[in-house]
Amino acid sequence: MSQTAQSKRPRGRPRLDRRHEEVLTCAAAMFSSRGYAATTLEDIGAELGLTRPGLYYYAKSKDDLLNQCYAWSFKKLTDRVNAELGDGTGRERLARFFQIYSEAVCDDASRCFLASENHFLSPESQKEAAKRVSEINNIVGGLIDQGIADGSLAQCDRKYALIVLFGAFNSLPKLYKHKGPPPDEMGQNLFNLIINGLLPKP
Repeated sequence: MSQTAQSKRPRGRPRLDRRHEEVLTCAAAMFSSRGYAATTLEDIGAELGLTRPGLYYYAKSKDDLLNQCYAWSFKKLTDRVNAELGDGTGRERLARFFQIYSEAVCDDASRCFLASENHFLSPESQKEAAKRVSEINNIVGGLIDQGIADGSLAQCDRKYALIVLFGAFNSLPKLYKHKGPPPDEMGQNLFNLIINGLLPKP
C-alpha cells in the first residue's frame, strides 16, 4: 500500500479487520512463546512483513499491543463460552467450560488472557486485565453455585474451588507438547480427576 493511501486513513485505532487480527495473532503467539520482555516490535513486524511504524497503525506501543492481545483473547474465550455452554446441570456446564478453557490455554495465540505477564502493563491496563480475570471467575463461580444448588456438585468453598480449578487448568500448557491427546481431551481427563478425586469409589 502506498504512503498516500495510508495517509488517507482516518486517525485513531482501526476496526478489528483481518489484518488487525493477524497482527494480534502473531503478537499473542510471540508473547506467549518467547515472553513479553524478549519480544520486540521489530520481531513482530518482521514476522508480519511490517515496519515498526507500520505496527503503530495498530498499536501505539508494545504495552498497548499486549493489552489488545489480552482483550482479544479474552473476547474469543467468552464468545465461545456464551455460544457453547448451553443448558444442563452445574457440573455438566462446568465441565464444558473447562473443555473450552483447555483449548484456549494450550493455544499460544489465545492464552494471553491468562495475563501471566501483566506486570508489564500500565496501571490502567492492569486494571482492565484484572476486570477480565474477575469476569471469568464470576462465570465459573456461578457454575459452581448452580451445581451446589442442583445437587450435581458437593457443598464447597467457592473461593477454594476456583483456586484449585484454575491452578490446575492453567498448568495445562506445560503438559501439552503437541504430541499428547488434544487439549479438550486433556481438559476432560483433568476435570474428571479433580471432581472425582483419587479415592476409590465405595
